[in-house]
Amino acid sequence: GAAGWVAFFLAVFFVFVWVSLPTRAIAWRIGQAARDAGYIVEIEDVSISPFGASLYNVTWTFQPSHSGQIPRKLALAQVDVDVSLLKLLWGTYDIEIDTAIDDATIHAAYMRSDSESSVQIKVESLALYDVPKLQQAVNAPLVGLFGLHVDMTMPENQFSKATGSISIECSGCKIGDGETLLFLPGASGIMAKGMTLPEIDLGTLTGTLVVADGKATAEKFETSSDDITLKITGGLNLADPFSKSEFAFDLKLLLTPALQERSEPLKLMYQ
Repeated sequence: GAAGWVAFFLAVFFVFVWVSLPTRAIAWRIGQAARDAGYIVEIEDVSISPFGASLYNVTWTFQPSHSGQIPRKLALAQVDVDVSLLKLLWGTYDIEIDTAIDDATIHAAYMRSDSESSVQIKVESLALYDVPKLQQAVNAPLVGLFGLHVDMTMPENQFSKATGSISIECSGCKIGDGETLLFLPGASGIMAKGMTLPEIDLGTLTGTLVVADGKATAEKFETSSDDITLKITGGLNLADPFSKSEFAFDLKLLLTPALQERSEPLKLMYQ
């Protein structure tokens, strides 16, 4: 009987603590930690359960990529975070994150132990202009649906030894509107200051990067439309930390005569 009363009071105590958690203060602290890491993130509230948490009204603000741009915000109504407490007790991180943007679904999973780590990302039917930083980087309007599938394992927790695959799809993609400047990241010469281009139909771009021994190699990375034919070859040499990875892609681009006739500056640059 005594043990039953002790268990009862302990249960009441933990429920009271759980209900009394300062969730808005916790949400603010999470946002502050994100700022310390270099990300401008605001969270209105959070709910916590024994197996994870849900973040509500999350706003991620991106710094402008070019002068004169207005900072862009990505708003997420809810972000669910699940944590495996059992694995955590044994020193293994096992975290899953789920959220949605309109009709698009986003799922990410990360696992890290002493011997290896893995990451899985699945993005379905995300509007191209909602891809973080992409709209700001190119500046011109973007249309289409973006998909991403990542499945990678890193032995000894090193990207330089990673294996797996990265698949990208962009269906019904278009760029430009004939009025807004288009910037190509890393461009030099005439493209460094941007160029106004007509709306260009990019078709459906599909491609896969096969990852082996820390090198991601492009396979069947191409698209074709009435305006362009594009093919990407080469790969990505992964390094630790990931920010030191080397991009070694080659892009082959063919502009159709019809597209060249719609833009004299584009025709001149292409020739």
